Amino acid sequence: MRSTANDILAAMAFADLALLFCMLPNSMAAFHVFANNYLFRLAYLLANPHLSALANWFSAAAIWLMLAVSIERLMGIRSPMHTRFYWKRRLMMGFLVCLFGASGALTFHHHLAYDCSLYETCNGTQQAVRCEVVASEWKKNRTNPYSPLRQQYIKVSTVVNALLVVIVPIAAVTALNITLIRVLKRHDLTRAAFGKINDEYRMEYNPVMCSTSGVSWKLHIAGSCVQSDSTVTVTVCAIVTCFTVTQGPSAIAFIWELTAQKGQTNGHYFNAMISVANNLVITGKVLNFIFFCLSSAHFRRRLHQLIAHRLKFLTLSQARTNHTDSYQSHNASARKLNGMDRHSVNNHT
Repeated sequence: MRSTANDILAAMAFADLALLFCMLPNSMAAFHVFANNYLFRLAYLLANPHLSALANWFSAAAIWLMLAVSIERLMGIRSPMHTRFYWKRRLMMGFLVCLFGASGALTFHHHLAYDCSLYETCNGTQQAVRCEVVASEWKKNRTNPYSPLRQQYIKVSTVVNALLVVIVPIAAVTALNITLIRVLKRHDLTRAAFGKINDEYRMEYNPVMCSTSGVSWKLHIAGSCVQSDSTVTVTVCAIVTCFTVTQGPSAIAFIWELTAQKGQTNGHYFNAMISVANNLVITGKVLNFIFFCLSSAHFRRRLHQLIAHRLKFLTLSQARTNHTDSYQSHNASARKLNGMDRHSVNNHT
């Protein structure tokens, strides 16, 4: 079914897939078959800073798209008629272009934040990279050749990025989650009230008369709407809670790196925290797909059919295998008995 929320979800799925694609070389570099390959190593070292910048871009876009779809669903829960209004294609395209453009502008400084140079190691058989932070003083009395304007742009962009891509979305998601939980509780009370009124009408009035007058039908429709809204609210609560849990450590690590003194971000503890935070971010991206897909009744029904069909196929295959083994065992026993009978007859003769 075409809706504004579904279009935003599709855009968010694209952003998440693009993020995972940009981070794929990092995972490949962990395997020796790629890490020791000269061509892969050269391409990876040259492209890694820009791939990281693109990953930050798609991550920022996905975060704001997630907030947009959560707000859209919250508005749909509070005002059921809101879901009947569908954005025109031109309006939706304009919204997505503006959102991706703003996210790209906020994260563009990542392309300029490091100065990386290649050098050869292992007697010229391998390439390594040395990166310097453009917005800070360089080590070993090296002179930073970049202009103060560029350095100031990177520093300001880093702070703005922390506010608009990390801190504000986390705070907004937390507030949104609290609001959704309150709406869910209120709808549970409303659903219980509709159930009580339905029971009273069933006891007091003739079902045929109620059906004719439309009272029972209206109560049934209202109760169904409340139940559907509550289901959507539970789904959104799960999504935004997952976002808060998986993105929170990354935000803490980012703020720590931004405010830490020199030398406090070079230890093993900080590197381990960064690895854990990145793993949680990837886990959250995958869980978003699971939650959004499982919120669809059609998807759950289709998944149940596929699993049932697969289990039935495996059961039939196992039954055929057992039948074949039993048949072969029976034939072997019969041949053995026939051999024994012939041996007995020969001895008798």
